Amino acid sequence: MLSKEPHTNNQEELKEISSDIQKIPPSEEESLKEKLDNLLIGLQKSDITSYVELYQHPFKMFGMNIWMGIGRGIGYLIGFAIGGTLLVYILNQIVEINLPVIGDFIAKVVTIVQNQLGENS
Repeated sequence: MLSKEPHTNNQEELKEISSDIQKIPPSEEESLKEKLDNLLIGLQKSDITSYVELYQHPFKMFGMNIWMGIGRGIGYLIGFAIGGTLLVYILNQIVEINLPVIGDFIAKVVTIVQNQLGENS
């Protein structure tokens, strides 16, 4: 978890980095500035602050994950219902065509499914 208080080690490291930056020759300075600008633009586009905020508030992240899980579950349920309905419809169409071997097998499967649906409702 991220700490809100700065550590002395971090401050010492920043001082070292600052002194190292002052030693950079001017010819490389522009190249580094351009790379830093590109890095900052990339960080802004990635919206990293929202991720950091979520890690600082674990209950908010937990709640968001709960809602995402519920949404996925409902999506799977709807998708399975539509897919199952289409499968039964296609199987019924194949039975109506009266294909000899496949038709008999599918007719038995459709009958079993319809009996189960009739018993459950």
